[in-house]
Amino acid sequence: IMGLYSLERVGVEHPLKQETAAIVQKKKFSKKDFLGFDVDRPNVLTGSTHHDERFSTFTAGINTAYYVAKVGIDVGFNLPEVLAHVRTLRPYHLPGHKSLGDGNEGWIDQITMVFNIVHVFSNFGELRLRPAVLPHECAFLRRAANMDKALAIHDVHVVGELCHCLRIFGHDPYTCAPLREGIAFLLEMPRDFPATLLTTFHGAAEDVVRLPHAFCILAFSFCT
Repeated sequence: IMGLYSLERVGVEHPLKQETAAIVQKKKFSKKDFLGFDVDRPNVLTGSTHHDERFSTFTAGINTAYYVAKVGIDVGFNLPEVLAHVRTLRPYHLPGHKSLGDGNEGWIDQITMVFNIVHVFSNFGELRLRPAVLPHECAFLRRAANMDKALAIHDVHVVGELCHCLRIFGHDPYTCAPLREGIAFLLEMPRDFPATLLTTFHGAAEDVVRLPHAFCILAFSFCT
């Protein structure tokens, strides 16, 4: 479905769309098959014992709902139904909070989920959002502790996404310290990044893959 969306974004029609719609109708997939949770059950995401599982499940769910809506395939649920469950995942917690578990994984899964909520509402950055549209998400992303943590662990992907989302909310580097610090970090990355990592996949392979993505986000941050 994501592939069909990508094709349609560049004006290419493909018969796979009709085939996909037919398969969806024939197989009678449940909503849980698509989303990983039953969207009709209230507070369904509060049952998980691990917050990071809730965050990653919801992230996958809203992206699925977004893409099927854009492609126009009826799967029995819509994006507002899925987004309604975000209330059960608030309030958001800053790095180090005990509910996020040990290490950084829980926090990264949570903030990645928030990034995706902003992406869905803004059509992946095509639209600028008033902070009042997503007040909880805007306030959370602006908290300095999030950028401080991303910078401390040198996560170029989180830094780039955080800069992007802050720009979507209309913040600028002159008045928003986290955005200013994130942009400065990304601009320095070509100098600080070991040259050997650009030609080898030993050690920090994930950073090598994420680096071009972060630079794309950085460029977009200046023109949003």
